[in-house]
Amino acid sequence: MTEHTAQLISAESRASLGESPVWDERTQKLYWVDIERGAVHECRADGSGETHVLVGQKIGCIALRQAAPGFIAGLRRTIAYVSLDPLTIETITPIEADLPGNRCNDGKCDPAGRFWVG
Repeated sequence: MTEHTAQLISAESRASLGESPVWDERTQKLYWVDIERGAVHECRADGSGETHVLVGQKIGCIALRQAAPGFIAGLRRTIAYVSLDPLTIETITPIEADLPGNRCNDGKCDPAGRFWVG
């Protein structure tokens, strides 16, 4: 079993509602969302190089894609693939059209690779 040690990262981000942290081993970056501002933030392991991309709508959660760069994301009213450079959003499926007050919140992939979102 591999032992991992937690490390505090101090970034300059001022998220309104920051959630869904994801470490990407491929890019050696930490990513997280600001739900209210509709942004995906990123920084290096030491907290430096913090930047963000506005996606144009609320974004509740992200999970890494295994076979492609970018994320699967729970957006305001859809599940979508999101890439940051350049920003592309490819809708996979709309959600709960009959419940306009709902939005995606927490979500992650299970060990089988299925994306679950609440």
